[in-house]
Amino acid sequence: MSLRGTMIGVLLVWLAEVLEQALPQWLPRGAAVLPVICAVVLWNRSAGGLCVGGVLLLLDWIARPTAFPAAPLLLPLCAALIGTAGSEDSGLQRRRLRLPAPLLLPLLAGGLLAAQSVSLEAWHVWRDPLAAAQSALQQGQPALLVLLPVSGVLALLLQLGEELGLRRMVAAG
Repeated sequence: MSLRGTMIGVLLVWLAEVLEQALPQWLPRGAAVLPVICAVVLWNRSAGGLCVGGVLLLLDWIARPTAFPAAPLLLPLCAALIGTAGSEDSGLQRRRLRLPAPLLLPLLAGGLLAAQSVSLEAWHVWRDPLAAAQSALQQGQPALLVLLPVSGVLALLLQLGEELGLRRMVAAG
Protein backbone atom coordinates (compact mmCIF):
# COMPACT_ATOMS: atom_id res chain seq x y z
CA MET A 1 0.00 0.00 0.00
CA SER A 2 1.55 3.27 -1.04
CA LEU A 3 1.56 6.27 1.22
CA ARG A 4 0.32 8.50 -1.60
CA GLY A 5 -2.71 6.29 -2.25
CA THR A 6 -3.51 6.16 1.44
CA MET A 7 -3.28 9.92 1.82
CA ILE A 8 -5.56 10.46 -1.19
CA GLY A 9 -8.06 8.02 0.34
CA VAL A 10 -7.95 9.78 3.70
CA LEU A 11 -8.48 13.16 2.02
CA LEU A 12 -11.46 11.83 0.05
CA VAL A 13 -13.01 10.44 3.24
CA TRP A 14 -12.38 13.74 5.00
CA LEU A 15 -14.10 15.61 2.13
CA ALA A 16 -17.10 13.26 2.31
CA GLU A 17 -17.27 13.73 6.09
CA VAL A 18 -17.16 17.51 5.71
CA LEU A 19 -19.96 17.39 3.13
CA GLU A 20 -22.09 15.24 5.43
CA GLN A 21 -21.51 17.57 8.36
CA ALA A 22 -22.19 20.71 6.30
CA LEU A 23 -25.28 19.41 4.50
CA PRO A 24 -27.13 17.09 6.89
CA GLN A 25 -30.49 17.80 5.24
CA TRP A 26 -29.22 16.55 1.86
CA LEU A 27 -26.67 13.93 2.88
CA PRO A 28 -27.85 11.69 5.71
CA ARG A 29 -25.30 10.14 8.05
CA GLY A 30 -23.14 7.58 6.27
CA ALA A 31 -24.52 8.21 2.79
CA ALA A 32 -21.25 9.57 1.41
CA VAL A 33 -18.66 8.50 3.98
CA LEU A 34 -19.39 4.76 3.92
CA PRO A 35 -19.05 4.27 0.14
CA VAL A 36 -15.83 6.29 0.06
CA ILE A 37 -14.33 4.30 2.96
CA CYS A 38 -15.34 1.04 1.29
CA ALA A 39 -13.80 2.24 -1.99
CA VAL A 40 -10.55 3.02 -0.16
CA VAL A 41 -10.57 -0.47 1.38
CA LEU A 42 -11.29 -2.18 -1.94
CA TRP A 43 -8.72 -0.04 -3.79
CA ASN A 44 -5.90 -0.89 -1.37
CA ARG A 45 -6.87 -4.58 -0.97
CA SER A 46 -4.56 -5.08 1.96
CA ALA A 47 -4.53 -5.30 5.73
CA GLY A 48 -3.28 -1.72 5.79
CA GLY A 49 -6.30 -0.61 3.77
CA LEU A 50 -8.63 -2.37 6.21
CA CYS A 51 -6.80 -0.72 9.10
CA VAL A 52 -7.12 2.73 7.52
CA GLY A 53 -10.82 2.14 6.80
CA GLY A 54 -11.46 0.95 10.35
CA VAL A 55 -9.64 3.92 11.86
CA LEU A 56 -11.58 6.33 9.65
CA LEU A 57 -14.87 4.70 10.69
CA LEU A 58 -13.83 4.95 14.33
CA LEU A 59 -13.07 8.65 13.86
CA ASP A 60 -16.52 9.06 12.29
CA TRP A 61 -18.00 7.30 15.31
CA ILE A 62 -16.10 9.63 17.66
CA ALA A 63 -17.41 12.65 15.76
CA ARG A 64 -21.01 11.34 15.87
CA PRO A 65 -21.29 8.68 18.61
CA THR A 66 -23.98 6.01 18.65
CA ALA A 67 -24.78 3.22 21.11
CA PHE A 68 -21.84 1.14 19.82
CA PRO A 69 -19.46 1.40 16.83
CA ALA A 70 -21.05 -1.30 14.69
CA ALA A 71 -19.67 -0.22 11.30
CA PRO A 72 -15.95 -0.18 12.22
CA LEU A 73 -16.28 -3.51 13.98
CA LEU A 74 -18.02 -5.17 11.03
CA LEU A 75 -15.85 -3.73 8.24
CA PRO A 76 -13.11 -6.40 8.45
CA LEU A 77 -15.68 -9.19 8.73
CA CYS A 78 -17.68 -7.96 5.74
CA ALA A 79 -14.55 -7.40 3.66
CA ALA A 80 -13.32 -10.91 4.47
CA LEU A 81 -16.67 -12.49 3.58
CA ILE A 82 -17.06 -10.61 0.33
CA GLY A 83 -13.43 -10.91 -0.71
CA THR A 84 -11.98 -9.05 -3.62
CA ALA A 85 -12.24 -9.75 -7.30
CA GLY A 86 -9.12 -10.96 -8.99
CA SER A 87 -7.41 -12.43 -5.94
CA GLU A 88 -4.23 -14.24 -6.90
CA ASP A 89 -4.47 -16.92 -4.21
CA SER A 90 -6.89 -19.57 -5.46
CA GLY A 91 -7.08 -21.19 -2.02
CA LEU A 92 -8.48 -18.00 -0.51
CA GLN A 93 -10.79 -17.44 -3.47
CA ARG A 94 -12.54 -20.77 -2.88
CA ARG A 95 -13.53 -19.76 0.66
CA ARG A 96 -15.00 -16.39 -0.33
CA LEU A 97 -18.23 -15.42 -1.98
CA ARG A 98 -17.83 -14.85 -5.70
CA LEU A 99 -19.59 -11.68 -6.74
CA PRO A 100 -19.18 -9.48 -9.78
CA ALA A 101 -16.69 -6.69 -9.06
CA PRO A 102 -19.18 -3.80 -9.49
CA LEU A 103 -21.43 -5.32 -6.79
CA LEU A 104 -18.72 -5.55 -4.12
CA LEU A 105 -18.70 -1.88 -3.16
CA PRO A 106 -22.49 -1.33 -2.97
CA LEU A 107 -22.90 -4.56 -1.00
CA LEU A 108 -20.15 -3.69 1.47
CA ALA A 109 -21.37 -0.10 1.90
CA GLY A 110 -24.99 -1.25 2.25
CA GLY A 111 -24.03 -3.75 4.94
CA LEU A 112 -22.14 -1.09 6.87
CA LEU A 113 -25.09 1.30 6.52
CA ALA A 114 -27.42 -1.38 7.89
CA ALA A 115 -25.09 -1.92 10.87
CA GLN A 116 -24.91 1.82 11.44
CA SER A 117 -28.72 2.16 11.26
CA VAL A 118 -29.14 -0.64 13.79
CA SER A 119 -26.62 1.00 16.11
CA LEU A 120 -28.59 4.27 16.06
CA GLU A 121 -31.52 2.57 17.78
CA ALA A 122 -31.66 2.67 21.58
CA TRP A 123 -31.30 -0.58 23.49
CA HIS A 124 -34.81 -0.47 24.98
CA VAL A 125 -36.34 -0.28 21.49
CA TRP A 126 -35.01 -3.76 20.70
CA ARG A 127 -37.47 -5.39 23.12
CA ASP A 128 -39.83 -5.46 20.17
CA PRO A 129 -37.53 -6.62 17.33
CA LEU A 130 -40.06 -6.11 14.53
CA ALA A 131 -40.76 -2.50 15.47
CA ALA A 132 -37.06 -1.81 15.99
CA ALA A 133 -36.13 -3.29 12.60
CA GLN A 134 -38.86 -1.27 10.93
CA SER A 135 -37.63 1.90 12.62
CA ALA A 136 -34.03 1.17 11.59
CA LEU A 137 -35.19 0.60 8.01
CA GLN A 138 -37.05 3.90 7.98
CA GLN A 139 -34.00 5.72 9.34
CA GLY A 140 -31.67 4.07 6.83
CA GLN A 141 -33.86 4.55 3.76
CA PRO A 142 -32.88 8.19 2.98
CA ALA A 143 -29.20 7.32 3.34
CA LEU A 144 -29.66 4.26 1.15
CA LEU A 145 -31.15 6.40 -1.63
CA VAL A 146 -27.92 8.41 -1.71
CA LEU A 147 -25.54 5.53 -0.90
CA LEU A 148 -26.50 3.26 -3.80
CA PRO A 149 -25.79 5.70 -6.65
CA VAL A 150 -22.61 7.00 -4.98
CA SER A 151 -21.30 3.49 -4.36
CA GLY A 152 -22.29 2.42 -7.88
CA VAL A 153 -20.34 5.28 -9.45
CA LEU A 154 -17.35 4.58 -7.20
CA ALA A 155 -17.51 0.88 -8.09
CA LEU A 156 -17.45 1.73 -11.78
CA LEU A 157 -14.51 4.11 -11.21
CA LEU A 158 -12.66 1.34 -9.35
CA GLN A 159 -13.31 -1.03 -12.24
CA LEU A 160 -12.17 1.62 -14.71
CA GLY A 161 -8.99 2.10 -12.69
CA GLU A 162 -8.39 -1.65 -12.83
CA GLU A 163 -8.92 -1.74 -16.60
CA LEU A 164 -6.64 1.23 -17.22
CA GLY A 165 -3.93 -0.19 -14.97
CA LEU A 166 -4.01 2.65 -12.45
CA ARG A 167 -4.24 0.37 -9.43
CA ARG A 168 -1.16 -1.58 -10.44
CA MET A 169 0.79 1.65 -10.95
CA VAL A 170 -0.27 2.95 -7.51
CA ALA A 171 0.56 -0.38 -5.86
CA ALA A 172 3.94 -0.55 -7.59
CA GLY A 173 4.80 3.08 -6.75
